[in-house]
Amino acid sequence: MRHCTTASSMWDAYNNYHMGTTAENICDVWGITREELDEVFKLPFTRTYHPSYEKLGGVDAADEETIQEFIREYKRQYPPHMAAGARLIQNARETMEKISGAGYPICLITSERRANAQFILDRLGLAPFIPNLISRDDAEKFKPDPEPLLKAMKLLGLPPEACVYIGESPFDIEAGVASGAFVVGVASGNWSAQSLVEQCPDVLADDISELLPLFGCGTAI
Repeated sequence: MRHCTTASSMWDAYNNYHMGTTAENICDVWGITREELDEVFKLPFTRTYHPSYEKLGGVDAADEETIQEFIREYKRQYPPHMAAGARLIQNARETMEKISGAGYPICLITSERRANAQFILDRLGLAPFIPNLISRDDAEKFKPDPEPLLKAMKLLGLPPEACVYIGESPFDIEAGVASGAFVVGVASGNWSAQSLVEQCPDVLADDISELLPLFGCGTAI
């Protein structure tokens, strides 16, 4: 397996994985299998050390200098990368606006830091429709563990059976099923539809607006 050698190249691996470069391309570049890549990025991200530092960068947990260098690089590059690259899946804004307007509370559940997630919501114009947020700062475990979803349910004061969880990755679907919510997988293109089906969502949609009838908000866009 090829290792990243600098904090900047480690950032590139993270950025490519989360910002739309296909997983297959990353596997080719870094000489790892898709299964190895998925295992790396489903590991809990902590504020000081992430197991993928060792997986992708050959960085030992005791190498505090390199870890801190990567964290500085991450903080430096994140805002301009997100400003340039953050994008909505098709019909996401219109769908969130209609569901929110119908009186349903919406909560974003993300493994991003709270400040980063809020930056993205503001950047994409979703903040008015998604006032609730559970971030990496709010949970000890992250998807595919259901903990952040359960915290969101508690925040909203709703039992699992009253919640609809929407996700576009296998980790999302796995967490949603474990939480007891009604789970909708959206095949946005970042992950194959088959990879979502394998985690057994209640519904698989090609377009997020297909959810509108479920909330009594008219037909799909």
